[in-house]
Amino acid sequence: MLRDPDVFPDVEARLPADVWYFDAHAKIYDAVRTVAEKCPNLDLVAIWEEITRRKQAESIGGIAYLTEIWEAAPTAANWEYHASILEDAAVRRRVIRACNEALRDAYSPVDSAREFSERVEKLVCNATSTTAAGTGPIIARDFIRDAMTRVQARMESGTRGESLLTGYRDLDEMLVNIVPGSVTT
Repeated sequence: MLRDPDVFPDVEARLPADVWYFDAHAKIYDAVRTVAEKCPNLDLVAIWEEITRRKQAESIGGIAYLTEIWEAAPTAANWEYHASILEDAAVRRRVIRACNEALRDAYSPVDSAREFSERVEKLVCNATSTTAAGTGPIIARDFIRDAMTRVQARMESGTRGESLLTGYRDLDEMLVNIVPGSVTT
């Protein structure tokens, strides 16, 4: 991304704000984003000027650290691969936080086991499905209810087309065999 600012919009759209483990990296990324919005050419001097304007030079490790990152930055040719590494690490950190929260709540129960398990399900879904686009978790029962409603509507309208594919092999096999009137809400 530092070597090819043209990929920056794609990177920005893909990576959520919490992808950075180190605060310094988040600050550098935010400075790069600001510079990229202002001018088409990213360079070390422009990024450093933005960081110093924000009075963040010391908190990011100074010009030496920024230069080290600049020189170590790979080409943009594999930006999607590098973004996937960051996404995976961020998901793992969110899952760890969710599990720690669930563990804490398990030791101080204030609600029923059912309510607790539903809250844990939502915590883990939030941890694994939050993206830069802001999409939240998709709870399985909600997804299945919506899918079945769409299938029923297609069957009632007589629209056959392609089968609805969910990505879950067993569910896809069941949905292929649905006939008109076999789905109720």
